[in-house]
Amino acid sequence: MTFSLDFCKWVVRYRRDLEALRSLVLRSKDYAREFVRGFFDAEGHLKFYTYTRRRGSRTYTERRVKLKFVNTNRRLLEIVLECLQLLGFQRFHMEGPYMDAYRVTPKYELCTFSVKEARRFLEVVKPLKVS
Repeated sequence: MTFSLDFCKWVVRYRRDLEALRSLVLRSKDYAREFVRGFFDAEGHLKFYTYTRRRGSRTYTERRVKLKFVNTNRRLLEIVLECLQLLGFQRFHMEGPYMDAYRVTPKYELCTFSVKEARRFLEVVKPLKVS
C-alpha cells in the first residue's frame, strides 16, 4: 500500500472542514453511497434478532433489527443522515448524547429499527462488514 502526502492532506482537510465534506459527498448518490459504506464499515453495527413477548395466554415472536452508526461527532452523523436521505432512506433517527462511566465525550447514535430499511440498506449500500 502506498501512502501519499497529498492524500493525507486531503483527508485532514475534510476532517477539519465538515461543510466541505458535506458538499463533496452530497454531489451524487454514488459519492453518498460510498461515504456511507465506508463510515458504516468503520463506525457501524447491524444486529438481527428475535423478540418474544407474552400478552395474556398468547406468545408473540417478532423479528427485530438495530442498524446503527456511532460517533462522538454529532455533525458528522448528521452528514451521514443527509446521505442516507439522498439514497431514499427515511426511517433513521438520531439518539443521544450518551455518557458512559468511562467516557469523557458524549457519543451519538444514528439508527433504525426497521427490518425493511435494514435489508434495503444491505442491498443499496453493500457494506463490506456486517457484524
